[in-house]
Amino acid sequence: MTPASPSATHVTQDNIWNYRQNHPELIVRDATAAFGLNEGQQEQLRAILMARGVNKWLAVRRSIISLKDLWRERITYLNDSITFYKHADVQEVGSERFRHNKIIELRAMLKEMTWARGAIRELCHSERWVPWSRRTGEYSFAIPKTRRCRAPMMPCGHTTMELATGDDERLGSVYCRACAEGRKS
Repeated sequence: MTPASPSATHVTQDNIWNYRQNHPELIVRDATAAFGLNEGQQEQLRAILMARGVNKWLAVRRSIISLKDLWRERITYLNDSITFYKHADVQEVGSERFRHNKIIELRAMLKEMTWARGAIRELCHSERWVPWSRRTGEYSFAIPKTRRCRAPMMPCGHTTMELATGDDERLGSVYCRACAEGRKS
């Protein structure tokens, strides 16, 4: 492993993206450089990081990134499958009804998979600068709040942070502002 980035103790919002991350040993190296930790203190720090869940969440973050890449492959497969069924002869797939239903099913799966990957991607690409309160333990991290518009029949596929509540209580739907305005007119 290469050494940690220089002067990690002087991190600012402007230079935070210059530092490597995702490995607890980087924390140990930075603490050793900043405080002159001996081997015993380094082992204590490693144990503290393990006990406080830092190692776990760094591993989870790496796994989420891998999952995001697997979902990208799945999305490509779904797109290829939709293309196949759109251009397949009825004799190849059995019936026109089967082909039609399969395309609808694949499109629904694609839409959900694309949304999920987008939400995970948004988390992975979120800001690194996350201040924690020393007293309360609260932090200011912008969790993605993007939700899909749930307009009935022909969903627009809009994603927006500003949703208008739908007036259709039976469906419990939430619509984007564009679709909500369209429903009113």
